[in-house]
Amino acid sequence: MMLERNLGRSPATRTNEPRATVALIIGILSLVLIYPLGIALGPIALWLGISALRRINRGGGSRGGLGLAIAGAATSGVICGLYGVALVLEVASLFLTGQLIPAY
Repeated sequence: MMLERNLGRSPATRTNEPRATVALIIGILSLVLIYPLGIALGPIALWLGISALRRINRGGGSRGGLGLAIAGAATSGVICGLYGVALVLEVASLFLTGQLIPAY
């Protein structure tokens, strides 16, 4: 009888969404390896984190890793934001002074 009532997985035995773990790992790597790999790893981790969030929400409680997915999307979002600001500053410098910001 006990088995019949507990057919679904309990929250303690849920498996984490693999994309959430990968998003966090790649998000951390994009922070550490800021240039040149962070440029490519940031958007990949953001996509993986958002994808993992959608899969977890559609799973109906059968998948864990919500915190991992949020952390992966947040770390990669920070990197994408930093590169976005750097790009805007470079373009503004190019239009205002006629040259790019020097990289000393």
